[in-house]
Amino acid sequence: MENRKALNRIFFAFLFLANLSYGTYILLLGWFNRFAADDYCYLNEFNKYGFASPKAWYVQWQGRFTAQTLINVVFKLYDFFHSLLPYTILLYALYIYALQKILQIGLKKYGLQEKYSRFLQLNIAVFIFHIFLASNFAFNTFFWLNVSAMYFGGLASALIGMTELLNDTKKWYSYLIVFVSFLYAGASAEHFSAICLMLLGFALLYHFRKHRFKAFHITVFQKMLLAFAVVFVAFIIMILAPGNNVRRAYFPETSIPASFIISARSLGILLLFYIPSKIKFLFILGFVGLFLGSFSRRNSDFNRDKKLAVYLLLLLPIFIIFLWICFLPNAYAQGNMGPMRAHTHIAFYLVAITFVISFLTGLHIALPEKMLWVFAVLSFFSFFASGLFSLAYDLPEAIKYSKTEDLRLEKLQAAKAENFTGTLLLDSLYQPRKNPMQTEPVLMINEIASSPADSANIWVNKCICGGLQLPYNILLDSNAKK
Repeated sequence: MENRKALNRIFFAFLFLANLSYGTYILLLGWFNRFAADDYCYLNEFNKYGFASPKAWYVQWQGRFTAQTLINVVFKLYDFFHSLLPYTILLYALYIYALQKILQIGLKKYGLQEKYSRFLQLNIAVFIFHIFLASNFAFNTFFWLNVSAMYFGGLASALIGMTELLNDTKKWYSYLIVFVSFLYAGASAEHFSAICLMLLGFALLYHFRKHRFKAFHITVFQKMLLAFAVVFVAFIIMILAPGNNVRRAYFPETSIPASFIISARSLGILLLFYIPSKIKFLFILGFVGLFLGSFSRRNSDFNRDKKLAVYLLLLLPIFIIFLWICFLPNAYAQGNMGPMRAHTHIAFYLVAITFVISFLTGLHIALPEKMLWVFAVLSFFSFFASGLFSLAYDLPEAIKYSKTEDLRLEKLQAAKAENFTGTLLLDSLYQPRKNPMQTEPVLMINEIASSPADSANIWVNKCICGGLQLPYNILLDSNAKK
């Protein structure tokens, strides 16, 4: 018994260290994060219309009014703090809160809550979130404000709403949290809103089939019905935005049958390229989940364990089909897979199913606990080392980039103070070395065009001028390019 307690203390110590190294890295990146590209477009509209800017976006580009409102709030916070770190901390805290609550509810359902202290639950939730960040297909999505508010913000709000759906309390504030959370999720991004509707619809059908009309008297069903109605209304408002027609004009028109094929192709790319590129993080989480399940193991029941094995085998093809469905909205709207940052929710589903399957496997199937302990501790050590590597390699690169961005902003403001007119030539920003563990820079690079003829990038120049309210034009000095 004493030996097991000692092993568990070592396990918890490595878990804490892994979280400490990677959490430090994330928060420091948040400190050195800067506005980039589209952020200045939103800032430009905010300068013109204030908090009414979602109305302007509704007509000219898209109807994601909840995410746009959060972006505006961050602009006001930036005026006070002069940093994007408060936004990083807020989003970080929302995820940890939601994941810990869901974990707590799940442990209570299995009667395991006494085996897990609040501190341990917190650290497990933090670790799951860190794995989610590390395994996300486009890492810098979390830090790039405008897409972060849409894709990470929408998912975070849905998870917070989920904590209340799983809570059978009838307190009025629980219904309010469901309403606000799913309102945000429902208008955060079109494709994610559609998936929320589908999942909530299936959950409602399941409960209605199980309880028939008595379901309307069950608190969980009432909350699900409220969530479904809110997401549905938000989704309709969002997709009816006239700006969507402007946006869709940039993409090829796609038929529904063609979108099925595009979605299948996107699924193939995900399975053959993106998942293998992040599989190491899923393995790390899987080994940890196996040990936690084994740590929580109850008396064996052959019939129950056999039934679970069948369910787990059936879950895999169902999950593959679900992933294919997740790609359909983008396939239809854009005629292609779309940017990987838009599939942040898919990265989360992969993390969630990895943890659930590994935990249940360890819980119900007898496996050598000491062997699982060794693999789990090695996993923590690997992730701890990954955090240290990121601190030593990525962070200095991000700092160098941020310093050149700050120098550029100082030059822009100085020219503005001097009432400069005409076109100001700017030096190129520092281009961070690519981390071999990432497919792109850890922070979004705010580079601009060197010529008005560069139609693909000149919009960034215009947005920066509008966002910073500059009375002159800017171009990248082509002679200064590295």
